[in-house]
Amino acid sequence: MNFDRKQRFSIRKYSIGVASVLIGSVLAGTTIASADTEVKIDDASKAPVTSTQEAPKVSAVSAQEASTQEAPTYSANAALVSTEKAEAPKVEAKTETPAKEQASQAEVKENAKDSKNEAKTEETVSEVKAPETEVKSEESEVKEAEKKADSTDKKSEDKPVDLKKEQLDVDKKVPGLDLKNATENPDGGFNIAFSKEAQEQYRSSLEAYIARRRNYNRRSSFREAGAGTSENPDYEFKKVMTPILPGFYADKASIEALVVDPDHLEDFNFAVWYKKLGSVVLVDEQGNYITPTGEIATNQADVAHKQYENDPSDPTRAWFTKVPTAPTGWEVKPGQNVYGYDAARQTVNPNQKDDLDAIGRDTKIVIVKQAQKAIIKYVNENGNVELSRDEVVGKSGEAIDYSTNEKVSSYRRRGFELVSDGFYDAANKNFDFDASVDQEFTVVLRERIEPIDPDKPTPTPDKPVDPNDPDTPKWPDPVKDIVNKETVTRTIHYVYEDGSKAKDDVTETLYFKRFAYVNLVTGHVEYRQWTSNDRTFDSVLTPTIKGYTADKNMIPAVTGVEPTAPDIEETVTYVKDAQKAIVKYVNEKGNVELSRDEVLGKSGDAINYSTATKISSYKRQGYELVSDGFTSASNKNFDFDTAFDQEFTVVLRERIEPIDPDKPTPTPDKPVDPNDPDTPKWPDPVKDIVNKDDVTRTVKYVYEDGSKAKNDVTETLHFKRFSYVNLVTGHIDYRPWTTTDDTFDAVTSPVIKGYTADKLVVPAVSGVQAGAADTVEVVTYVKDAQKAIIKYVNEKGNVEVARDTVNGKSGEVIAYTTTDKINELHRKGYELVSDGFTSASSKNFDFDASVDQEFTVVVRERVVPVGPEDPDPTPDTPYDPTDPNTPNWPKNVDKIQNRRAVATRTIRYFVEENGVKVPKPIRERVVFERTVLVNLVTGEMTPQAWKLVSVTRLDDEVDNKPVVRTRRALSEGLAPRALETSLARPASHTRSRRSLVIADSPEESTVSLSAVNPEPVVATRSARRSRRSLSTASTTPTVTPGAVLPNVPTPVVEGFYSTVGAIPPVEITPEGELKFDYDVWFKKLGHIQLVDQNGNVLAETIYKNNETDATKAAPTALPAIPAGYKIKEGQTVYGYDATAGTVDPNNPTDPDAIGRNTTILLELQAVPRQETKVVNETIHYKDAITGETLAPDHTDQVTFRRVVMVNPATNEVLSATSWVADNGDTTFDAVTSPVIEGYEASPLVVDAITGLTAESKDFVTTVLYRKKAVPTPQPDPVKPDPVKPDPVKPNPVKPEPVKPEPTKPATPDAPKAPTLPETGVTDASTVTLLGAALGLVGLAGLAKRKRDENE
Repeated sequence: MNFDRKQRFSIRKYSIGVASVLIGSVLAGTTIASADTEVKIDDASKAPVTSTQEAPKVSAVSAQEASTQEAPTYSANAALVSTEKAEAPKVEAKTETPAKEQASQAEVKENAKDSKNEAKTEETVSEVKAPETEVKSEESEVKEAEKKADSTDKKSEDKPVDLKKEQLDVDKKVPGLDLKNATENPDGGFNIAFSKEAQEQYRSSLEAYIARRRNYNRRSSFREAGAGTSENPDYEFKKVMTPILPGFYADKASIEALVVDPDHLEDFNFAVWYKKLGSVVLVDEQGNYITPTGEIATNQADVAHKQYENDPSDPTRAWFTKVPTAPTGWEVKPGQNVYGYDAARQTVNPNQKDDLDAIGRDTKIVIVKQAQKAIIKYVNENGNVELSRDEVVGKSGEAIDYSTNEKVSSYRRRGFELVSDGFYDAANKNFDFDASVDQEFTVVLRERIEPIDPDKPTPTPDKPVDPNDPDTPKWPDPVKDIVNKETVTRTIHYVYEDGSKAKDDVTETLYFKRFAYVNLVTGHVEYRQWTSNDRTFDSVLTPTIKGYTADKNMIPAVTGVEPTAPDIEETVTYVKDAQKAIVKYVNEKGNVELSRDEVLGKSGDAINYSTATKISSYKRQGYELVSDGFTSASNKNFDFDTAFDQEFTVVLRERIEPIDPDKPTPTPDKPVDPNDPDTPKWPDPVKDIVNKDDVTRTVKYVYEDGSKAKNDVTETLHFKRFSYVNLVTGHIDYRPWTTTDDTFDAVTSPVIKGYTADKLVVPAVSGVQAGAADTVEVVTYVKDAQKAIIKYVNEKGNVEVARDTVNGKSGEVIAYTTTDKINELHRKGYELVSDGFTSASSKNFDFDASVDQEFTVVVRERVVPVGPEDPDPTPDTPYDPTDPNTPNWPKNVDKIQNRRAVATRTIRYFVEENGVKVPKPIRERVVFERTVLVNLVTGEMTPQAWKLVSVTRLDDEVDNKPVVRTRRALSEGLAPRALETSLARPASHTRSRRSLVIADSPEESTVSLSAVNPEPVVATRSARRSRRSLSTASTTPTVTPGAVLPNVPTPVVEGFYSTVGAIPPVEITPEGELKFDYDVWFKKLGHIQLVDQNGNVLAETIYKNNETDATKAAPTALPAIPAGYKIKEGQTVYGYDATAGTVDPNNPTDPDAIGRNTTILLELQAVPRQETKVVNETIHYKDAITGETLAPDHTDQVTFRRVVMVNPATNEVLSATSWVADNGDTTFDAVTSPVIEGYEASPLVVDAITGLTAESKDFVTTVLYRKKAVPTPQPDPVKPDPVKPDPVKPNPVKPEPVKPEPTKPATPDAPKAPTLPETGVTDASTVTLLGAALGLVGLAGLAKRKRDENE
């Protein structure tokens, strides 16, 4: 404690009152931070001293005497600390005197000023010797206490204080305070005791203070009370600055100075409240707290934060605080506007002028994940060459959206195979949190080496290696040149001298093979060694041929053949023996030999001879071959028998050649057959051959003028005979004449119309002989008169409309034209079918006078088609204004029938909730068309059969109109009956696209009716067309076609249902209803709701749609059951399947059941848990002055137990049993205080405590021990020499920051006296006790001073 002269005076003067206030304030712990200061005597400080008196020096012995005279009475250590904020100075290092000795010497110096004349030195020395041992003992105790304090301080600095959440939470030790055992004050804040070391320090200071006061009081009495009260600074408490408590801010910066009135003394207690400083915390963009590792914090204690720094000059303010470092992979979001946040300096200043508690709230700084990039490299194992790389971007911690499957498959198709997939095998496929380095994954591939087995087919380039594998590569081009099989062949040829084959070749082949390995990427082929089962050609004996001799008897063996060796060929040649053959030529007549030839040769050789030349020579002489014994011989080779000559005979005859009279007569010396080079020539006698003769009669027909009337009629009788010529001798032999007819037949003169012949018949002539003369007969014709008729006939009914007559003579031109008559009929409405006069091949009079010539011109009533695109015709107006011969429209044409019918079906979808996207409307159009045939002559109008033109589904933007059709499509005439029947078939039958012709017309046949809402489906139909509108049509029955529009299933809209599953099919006919409108409504699906017993919805989920039926819901799984709940058993809910955990809300009898909610009742899920409460009794045995523990604590406890049923999720207690004490014991027994020598205990017995309950608080009782009084001899006063103490340089110690988290309760109106730590007694009693002790000291000093003054 720092006390200057003025403060000492005030304490001395008001030792009972003011000192009690100071000590009480100290024990209340109102200035906690000052406990860190080492307490020293103020005389050694640099504080100003107002007293002008000089202290005389005294000897060390005198100082010790003075300091120990009354020490036994006031040697106790008080558990008190200084109440001042200022830090006490420490003794310089050169000062080795312990604190207690310094205090004693300082007191001796001070007291020596007033004890000059009290006693002689000798008496003092003799009096001091007696208690010397006791003084030394006290000095040793002080030294031990100081050492213990130093060691304890060091230990406490090393050990961090770990308090529970309900206690102070600090990070660093505050020296001098026992934070570990701090207790919560009921009025707010905490009761914090001083550490033993701090108590020991204060004890030393207090002893020195008491000794000084005792000696000082001997020399002067108290000043008059009230003297200079308002002006004397001795009566003023100085201003106390609120200390800075690290991690907390105060509600007051200081306690202002206070002047006290000695006449009106009272205690002054001031409370300074500390609150925990807020922090700078990191959150994500959704406001979730983020931990230092970048995770979302589930516990706020794990949040990445930095508590605000204390303002070093103001305990009520915070300092600029650095923003915590963002976790790896995160960064502070730029551009955010947060109060006090400086983005450039990355600091936060939380102080707000109008809100002092702003520094107690957290500042949230938003951080975002950093952009990341991952690289997937594809590397060739061969040479570690990078083939390609892919880059994927994302955010820290997110999954890398990538797959190597496609790329690996691509490389496999290129011939690679996978070695390792560093991305697929990676344990973590998320982006990391280090944005400075890109993540890399390596996929290692190798060039695939594929073996080719020589025993299997050689692969084909550009064909799959494995056809069953979709990712297989293709064989490279070099495989076409693979050589993995080889053969070496030896062939032995057996030939004759001419090289021809004598025997079959003997062939032996050696086979070699080897494996080839193909690199499917580069195409490189690597071969293995050749292998073979046989490398030797065996020896072969030469076979024997009769009549021949071989040049080699044997072919030797060949060993060690290599696969690269060329094929071997060996030849064995056979030599033939000499032979002779004879060929004879003989005349068949008389068997006379004409000539012979001889041929020489060798055995087995072909006889080198031919009879062709010789036979050709004989043929040219007139002979012909009978037989050729040489050519027809089966073997024309020399035989192998040299003993006999071979003979061959050729037989010839003289050639007799017939001459056919029907063929040309031959010419002498000309070849008989010019195409045969070996033919003989005709002999000279053939020039006189006579073998044919003809006899002819001619009948001629002429007119009167001699001109030819008819072709001549000629008849010739033919006679012939055969002759035979010997081509060798020239002799000719004739046969008799022959004929097939020897009579000229009678000839009737032909009839020529319009003429008469002068001879009706030319008579017959028979018995005509060869060599008779030719004859001629003439017939003459005269002309007749003629008439021609031209008729105009209506094709319908074959009724004659008009006729014309023309006269003339047979064969003359008919002078007439049909043009004018036909134009006249055109204007009447007819059209030409055929013009029999104009198209006649001959327009001359014929030659039949008995019958008039007639020509027929056929016309028909013109019927024109009027189609859907044609305008309605106007009566009595030209059909074709551009044609001068056009007819007019009939008068009744204004009643023409309709020619197009358009039917529509529209399906619209509606939903009962706004903003929900519904399916687009479905619009379908059916178009029927027909033509009406109008007779321009009679005015009759005949409608044709309807044709189904198109069935079209329209887009929303397309008008419901058919597309333009051409007239040609409608003017193809009447359909055949079979075609009409086909058009009348329902639309379900397949039709050719050519039969559907698209048309365009206004929709006059469609009558729209408004839709009806809000019924689910409403079909509105167009007005019926009256059949009476067809009354003017032909009565000819027509077949009406129909089209069937199929059913349209209602689409599924997520979260909604419809009561209509599909729009049914509809049959549409052109004569029936033409408009069909349907409205389909969707309603919202219901929910599965999990509710508590009060009906509160705890969780819900909407029914799932049935994917194939819009009128139904799919069985839907229950939503997740909230923690702490379970489904109540025994409840019956429609559609609920407890086993599957699903609800099927579909009700066949109630389509709207799926639109209502299904409610399932939950109940709390209770689990038993045992709770225990322990009531403790602790009895401390301590020194009443120092608070030192003199005996071990006495402890006892009573345990209460009960079973509670709790909700495991919320920890809500649902029910509980009563508390029961173990063994039924609810009493703390009475405890007798232990006897300690030299001390007196109070109380001697701690009473028993009965009736304990689980709600009872712990009982803490302190038994105080006081030392028994020991009489002290009164020494004579000694005048010591004044000793001036050496000044001590203060060394302030800055307290280390702590991180407490106190909770300030409501400010109390009148603070209660706080409880001292571990004593169980109130502050006031202790202050009174200590004040009384100090008062006794003051009274003793006062009595001594008065005695001195009297002397």
